[in-house]
Amino acid sequence: MNTIWFAISISIFFICFAAQFAKILVNKSSDGYSYNFINLYICGNILNLINIIITGLDLNITYFTIYVIILTLLTSIAVIYYKKSFTKSEIIFTLMIYNFIIAILLFTVYNTDKYINKLISDITVWIASVAFAASKVSQIIEIIKVKNIENISYIALGMFLIQDSSFLISILTDINDNILEYLPWIVGLSVSITLDVITLIVTFHYQYKSKTSMC
Repeated sequence: MNTIWFAISISIFFICFAAQFAKILVNKSSDGYSYNFINLYICGNILNLINIIITGLDLNITYFTIYVIILTLLTSIAVIYYKKSFTKSEIIFTLMIYNFIIAILLFTVYNTDKYINKLISDITVWIASVAFAASKVSQIIEIIKVKNIENISYIALGMFLIQDSSFLISILTDINDNILEYLPWIVGLSVSITLDVITLIVTFHYQYKSKTSMC
């Protein structure tokens, strides 16, 4: 990852995190914020980290991924603290995700076969791309379901879009001849950017409906 784009991505994600974290704390509520979004987003980043460790990709990407995981976990704490209740499906899904991550981590650590680790790397990076896309879809569904955008930060949504776009640009400007190695990242980020735009559209739609219903 280009150093300049790395610095930009770090700054943008911090703004994104701070805006959403502040919104939850000020409103003392996380209604409308999908818990599955957080779980899937953390899952995607941990799987990416496993892939990076195995393949030895750019060190800046490693630092950025760890940074994102830490900030997302902090957001998760705020969401859990202010969430009124969890559905049975959310609890089961959370346990499934983290059991899967632990299983992958343990297998990667104790496995010494380089071919199998390479296979794990190739699979996990695509699963991570699916997890990121699913996380965004989960948030869109949550907004449509509860029709509540009071606790959703427009700044955070905008920063997500900018951050994903800047991350994609940083990869595209630095891939050289390794396009196949970075293909899952390129596909995953392209899908995420599309879903970021849809999330913004859906959020603005419900904001407009809320204003018109008050008139």
